[in-house]
Amino acid sequence: MSRLRTAFERYIGMRQGLGYKYDGPAKRLSGFVAFMEARGAETITAALLQKSR
Repeated sequence: MSRLRTAFERYIGMRQGLGYKYDGPAKRLSGFVAFMEARGAETITAALLQKSR
């Protein structure tokens, strides 16, 4: 599991623990984390995002 995935899961768990209904945004964030993992990236950069277009 990547550090990004771990951070994502901790963030979502914290928000849900506080009572937020975070299903839709969590799915979109999970997709973005998968995008980053597929490219082996841990930092968002303009170059990374331009390559995806």
